[in-house]
Amino acid sequence: MAGSTIPLEGLFTRAAYLPSKDTFTSAPDLRTVLTTWFPLFFLTVVATGYFANPLKHIPMANPKTGSWLSNFLREPRAPEVVEYQKDTPNVKGLFRYRGVLGKQRLHVTTTDGFQEVLQEKSYIMHKWTVTKRVLGPLMGDGLLLQEDDPHKNQRRKLGPSFAPRHINELHQIFWSKAGTLIDVLTKQSQTGPVNLTVWSARAMFDIISLAVFDGDVEMLTKPGSDVSKAYGQLFSPATANQTSNLRSTLGVVLPRKLLQALPLERNQEIEVNNVVIRSWIRDCINKEKELLKDPNHPQSLNIINVTLRSTPDIDVEHLIDQLMTILVAGHETSSHSLSWALFYLAHNTTMQNRLRKEIRENLPPLDQSSKFDQANLDKLPLVKAVCEETLRLRPVVPLLYRQASEPTSILGEPISKGTVVSLSPYGINRNPEIWGKDADTWNPDRWMGPTNPTKGSKNSMYSFASFSHGPRQCLGINFARAQLADILAAVIGTLEVVPGGPEPVGAFGLVTLKPAGGIKVRFNKLNEWAEPLENRA
Repeated sequence: MAGSTIPLEGLFTRAAYLPSKDTFTSAPDLRTVLTTWFPLFFLTVVATGYFANPLKHIPMANPKTGSWLSNFLREPRAPEVVEYQKDTPNVKGLFRYRGVLGKQRLHVTTTDGFQEVLQEKSYIMHKWTVTKRVLGPLMGDGLLLQEDDPHKNQRRKLGPSFAPRHINELHQIFWSKAGTLIDVLTKQSQTGPVNLTVWSARAMFDIISLAVFDGDVEMLTKPGSDVSKAYGQLFSPATANQTSNLRSTLGVVLPRKLLQALPLERNQEIEVNNVVIRSWIRDCINKEKELLKDPNHPQSLNIINVTLRSTPDIDVEHLIDQLMTILVAGHETSSHSLSWALFYLAHNTTMQNRLRKEIRENLPPLDQSSKFDQANLDKLPLVKAVCEETLRLRPVVPLLYRQASEPTSILGEPISKGTVVSLSPYGINRNPEIWGKDADTWNPDRWMGPTNPTKGSKNSMYSFASFSHGPRQCLGINFARAQLADILAAVIGTLEVVPGGPEPVGAFGLVTLKPAGGIKVRFNKLNEWAEPLENRA
């Protein structure tokens, strides 16, 4: 994109809203818009955020850390909102807090509130406009960002690709790719601690590329390919902590087209790398279309193939938007959860040994020819428990935002059109009133036995919200769970994982909660897996 970039160090310290001529030399129209309208937007935001308060009788949280200015210029992260909840009185399970630029959020804390927002009023409570502005250029206008009938139609078209029968066919891909990951982890451990945030993400990207596109990007072994580099720059950019946060802040007041037009380095990065990723996806679609023309060609297991067979008239650009969403959501959830599961097991030797015993007693040794399907996974209740407990304690999307598309009410409190409502899977998943005094403790045994949460021991299905709920629940929930469990079983069955550093502190990421500095452990190769099951006494 043409034009110079905005100098970050001066954006908020000088007359940022009255840029000098040299700041926008190649964008006079943008300069006019910003100098004329941005101050009005800004003053409107301040006025509505601090003075026009239709919900002023709902208690307001007060941040205990950070200056007024730093809190004004950013959106609180999930752990901060959970702390607000502990310190702020609730009215009917509601309280308020201030987000970026002082805009108020109405926060829901109860399972009844989750049910009302996510299930009963899911098509009244739309995705937050800011989410669409910021994520739209990254992911396209796929299922994640659609509303009402378009959302219903897109979900119906993609549904067959995530049916249990098809997920069962993908277990073999997950299991086979685990072997490559184990080789890489073993090699990396020879030189020091392994940053799981990096390597699990690469592994899951490879798995997604096989399961969705039938094309192995080989990010684990060949991270220098054009697609690998473009994806890394798009979703783990060097500019993430700087201009990404700036884009998010400006996204509160600027329309999407104007936000994209800003001469920010991050916008340029998104534009360039999006072209590479979308071009690769388009080539994969065209390849599958050609294969489908041959009646003698065996049916493929990949999601593009399944989607084209079930919906042959689907628009290609529309399908690319959907696949971008699947690519991001599918690899983010599993890589994040795998990293945390391995970290917790590294610090809990007893649980790790119990898990390995279950795996080795019920599964054949890992090799590229091993057969693996849902029947294998059903023999591993402790593996499932470790996965569920990790998903509970570390949900990949810790805060959900919804915006009222019309006047309505939440938990009996009237709210006006445009009100932003937040819900925290991170918070509800750790609520001690639901999960007990050890709610903040990683304890997979809470999922074992006849009274585990999946069998109704908790007071509501909305007590566990890592995949959201209702019509907008994650479409790939079964895909993500299967992928995580398969890879975890393969790794723990083959390797010992030991601590490589302290528990990560801090987090970054606009949508997902990622540990600052990564998650670090070491791996040791164990003795050979036992002989095949059919040869055992």
